[in-house]
Amino acid sequence: MSGQLTFTAEERLLISTLEYDLQRLEHDPEKLFTAWVLKPTYRKAYLDYLLKEVQVFRTDFEALYRLTPEVAEEPLSDPLDWQLPDTYLTALDGFRTRWKLPEGFSREITFTFYLRRCGVAVNGVYAVNKERIEAFRASVSRWIDLLCQDPEVKGIHLQIEKARQRRQCSPPLFGSEAVQSWLPLLGLPAPSPEKVEAFYERELASLKRQLKERILRGFGQEGESLWWQRALQVDTRLEKILPHWKPLYRKHARHLSPEFVERSVCQVFLRVLEQKEWGQIASRLRLPRSTVSSSTPIILSLLGVEP
Repeated sequence: MSGQLTFTAEERLLISTLEYDLQRLEHDPEKLFTAWVLKPTYRKAYLDYLLKEVQVFRTDFEALYRLTPEVAEEPLSDPLDWQLPDTYLTALDGFRTRWKLPEGFSREITFTFYLRRCGVAVNGVYAVNKERIEAFRASVSRWIDLLCQDPEVKGIHLQIEKARQRRQCSPPLFGSEAVQSWLPLLGLPAPSPEKVEAFYERELASLKRQLKERILRGFGQEGESLWWQRALQVDTRLEKILPHWKPLYRKHARHLSPEFVERSVCQVFLRVLEQKEWGQIASRLRLPRSTVSSSTPIILSLLGVEP
């Protein structure tokens, strides 16, 4: 997150995308791993390779970008609601057909153009991936820590903790210890457990509302506070999913190594766009023919690219 309590265009795009994917795939951590780790790793690497190595592709890519509209900077606007004209959508279909890119590549391409229209300097193409998810979660943790240092937030939090401690006493203290000690002197009966419980429910609910209002005031604008709530909800959902990814990282360790990814997208380019035979690719990359012929189809399948 930026120096003030605001969200950047990239952070809003990431939050919106994670929300969208979670709605569809939250029940299946392995599909999310494929959607957020495997596929974007290779799609970004392949598009970056084409942008770097193929001048005609780069020219077509920039021509496509020029068909995108400016981004309206509205606090509550969602990046996924960016209104794209038919001229762009038609041209995008033609671009993908020419370069043999399946529908999935539209995400990285359009996200890149969106951020560039927002003034963000994008290195190659933008992809929602493991590194960005980790950076997002680290940012959320930093802001929570920062907000907890606010004197008013700390004061309300302390009141909540004291109320919880009094509630856990046996029997629970009704109000402060001073109030509890005065009841017999005044000839007043101790309240029933039900009344004590209701008292603490109201007190804690009131303190939690105060805490939430104070935190949200830190964002200044209503739009920012809503983005913050969405960020917290996404972070909470991610916390339950990411532990399931540990065995998947071990399973795909070889396929996610930078050297393997870089070599694989070159193989795909040579096979799909330059129509090279296995032996020619092997000679070009100085690899055994069997290695090239066995690994390339796996990456083609992952990318959804037709050979």
